[in-house]
Amino acid sequence: MRKIDGYVCVTQSRREANLNLIFGINTGGGTASYQNIETNDFRPFNTEDDANKGKRDLERIMKFDVRIAKLEMAIAETEEEIEQLENDNFVVIMRIEMNWQPILGPYVEGRPFMYPLPGAYLTANGFTTYNSLERAMHQAREVNRQGGCGARIANLRLNYLNSG
Repeated sequence: MRKIDGYVCVTQSRREANLNLIFGINTGGGTASYQNIETNDFRPFNTEDDANKGKRDLERIMKFDVRIAKLEMAIAETEEEIEQLENDNFVVIMRIEMNWQPILGPYVEGRPFMYPLPGAYLTANGFTTYNSLERAMHQAREVNRQGGCGARIANLRLNYLNSG
């Protein structure tokens, strides 16, 4: 079981009102202090101060509205570990390639979805998670069947620290 615990920047683009992104520490090189967690192997910032630096950079460079949140994830890496997950806040992680692993949740009325796959990108559904393992497992099976790629099940919690 892979446990992730740290701070992230949660953005809402001023141009794309229905798209939110989650940023953690930059692992890809360059001078940016942040990187999308779906492309940095789910690595959050280690400290709230680091997340605040990422927040300032995102607001200045990318023109995003940003909030800091505490991210907690538990990613089951084997079938046996799925049974050890908590009983709510399930998400599905697509394993397309190591440098992009989108997080999926259920379809939410009025938000973009992933037809024909059930569900939606978590960044497009308002960070809504599955409340049952069965629904998350169904989406994981469809990701595998229709998308031809692997999927993992995880618990995910975002707790906002600021009111902005």
